Amino acid sequence: MVEQGPRPTVVKRDGSRVPFDRGKVLSGLERAAYKRPIAAGALEELVDEVEEAVIAGGRKEVESIEIGRRVAALLRRLDGVAYVRFASVYMRLETLDELMEEAREAQAAEPEGGEEEEGLFALEG
Repeated sequence: MVEQGPRPTVVKRDGSRVPFDRGKVLSGLERAAYKRPIAAGALEELVDEVEEAVIAGGRKEVESIEIGRRVAALLRRLDGVAYVRFASVYMRLETLDELMEEAREAQAAEPEGGEEEEGLFALEG
């Protein structure tokens, strides 16, 4: 677990503001990773990494889309199926074609030897 410090406020898509909640991030990941062969503790580690990045940024407010991008990029490296599940909700994919396209992109972007991710969910900075 990440050292406790001031928690930034998350600015949601609708403009509302809520405190950063690692439990919400973990819950979303657990839904996406349901029945996937992901090592015990891997999702907690992913949440730790996201939380650490959010807090280390030192900002009082962070956009929910920024958190979602970071979560998706890390999840994409961990498990492609869980990533597509997460992306389908996060990106609000509405058609089977959109879902299939995202799945093809995820498959094509599987890193070989730790290459950097590219595309919509690439980690910035």
